Amino acid sequence: MDACTFGLPTFWRGHKRAVPSYRIREHYREHVGPIPEGYHVHHACGDPACTNLNHLMAVPPPRHVREHRYRDLWRGFTEGLPKV
Repeated sequence: MDACTFGLPTFWRGHKRAVPSYRIREHYREHVGPIPEGYHVHHACGDPACTNLNHLMAVPPPRHVREHRYRDLWRGFTEGLPKV
């Protein structure tokens, strides 16, 4: 995956930078096209402040939830592993 880019104003959400979701949706619509009704814009890279269009994808809500659950489970699994 290519590098994250940061081109919109951010704020802090807990320990991470983030961009308000309406701004990400505007950015996506402006550069990619319409977002199907009811869909979410997902950051495939996991960084809520990233504006790289290659990292953003419109997904239905159930898939969005699955993507986050998988990432969070993987993060929890890998935190206990020794660094190689």
